[in-house]
Amino acid sequence: MNADNFAKMDENYDDIHLDSYKIILFTRSMNPVLFDMSDSLLDIPFRHIPLKNTSAISYFYELLKYDPDYAINIDEDAFLLDRDALLRLLKFCIKNDIVNCGIPDGGLGSPRAFNPVVTNPFFNIFNIKEIKKAFTPEVLNELDFTEADFERLLPTSLLRSPYRYVKDAEPYYSFFLWMAKNLKTYYLDITLHKDGKSWVVKDPEGYPFLCHSWYSRCWGNELKQTKRIWHLYKWCVRSRGKQVRFLTTIFYMKARIRIILSGIVKKSSMLYGMYKWCISILNHGIK
Repeated sequence: MNADNFAKMDENYDDIHLDSYKIILFTRSMNPVLFDMSDSLLDIPFRHIPLKNTSAISYFYELLKYDPDYAINIDEDAFLLDRDALLRLLKFCIKNDIVNCGIPDGGLGSPRAFNPVVTNPFFNIFNIKEIKKAFTPEVLNELDFTEADFERLLPTSLLRSPYRYVKDAEPYYSFFLWMAKNLKTYYLDITLHKDGKSWVVKDPEGYPFLCHSWYSRCWGNELKQTKRIWHLYKWCVRSRGKQVRFLTTIFYMKARIRIILSGIVKKSSMLYGMYKWCISILNHGIK
């Protein structure tokens, strides 16, 4: 069931007391440095659990083994810009009985041009109790999601770039399509960060509260993307009026040095291979 941004944020949520709810933050963690960077900005009063060694779909099965009222799912390359805005969004979801709040996986711009009915799991607010009332792994095997469902559930008010009807672009798609068809989903909008890659997520009133860098797997492997993620993190930290921790800077420098040394080794190996080939040609000729 598509909320399609029917609800607007109230002036205040004095009637919603978050300490009356059990709320847990979850992250599918594959890089302890990125997890620490993201966690350093999550200065909200909830437990933060890294779920490790999970696949794109088993992560959600693991998450559902816990018993919070609400779960905030956040990638380790997503950095919080405004804690009060996030808490207000959480109250908004509670007040409006929203079961899944997230960002369309298509129609908002690069790098995602897939199904906008699916919310990309770099950020979600889940009503876990409502999901558990209806969910079993079997419902995904039995899911009948048609093109008519797709057209009916599209968050059309947000879409402005290519997208397409697809049901299996990612292993988690069936889970999110099932939620969209059976439970209330609310879609958030984004703007593009000045680095040309990252997304800045906005709350229902258009206020930016979260940055997502994309390409977290490139951290420590590709110098250009590692530098870009680092600069985004620093921008978020400074936007919060905070200082980058010295140890975090050391971890970033180590990642840069490792990438540079790896490149030197690869080039050296290539040059050594070319040297051996040339010597072989000189000694024996081309065969």
